[in-house]
Amino acid sequence: MCNSRFIVDEPTAYDSCVKAAAVLALIIALSTTASGRIRDLTPDEARALAKLALTRKAQELTTLSFTPAQGLGSHKEMFYWFEATGDICRDCSPVLGHFAVNRATGDVWDAVSCKQYHSDDLTELQMRLRRKIQLDGNERRRLSVPACIP
Repeated sequence: MCNSRFIVDEPTAYDSCVKAAAVLALIIALSTTASGRIRDLTPDEARALAKLALTRKAQELTTLSFTPAQGLGSHKEMFYWFEATGDICRDCSPVLGHFAVNRATGDVWDAVSCKQYHSDDLTELQMRLRRKIQLDGNERRRLSVPACIP
């Protein structure tokens, strides 16, 4: 008579724990590599964000343009820098503002006054773009820095 216990090993509690640990380690490894930012924002995406920092009237100007500008400070490589211009009146300066847009987070800053811009439309586009580039909240907090650090 054959005892099946000697033909097929029954899993022990130790074997079950080892298998569970291996599966858990695999899940953690896959979830870690699958999350996180997949890319920076593009210059066009950054321009769209900077545009939303302008007034509605300025956003609608047919002459509105964003020219790349020279960045300042120790974090200048983390930002797209723009000068916004447009013809608002004959005797007025065409300069509408200077903007710094964080390449990773989409935060928009006034490059002169070092004030961060906030509006409902801006927040909505930032959230959409952050989802698109797979930026999570922890990474966003880590990468959010003011544009005007000396």
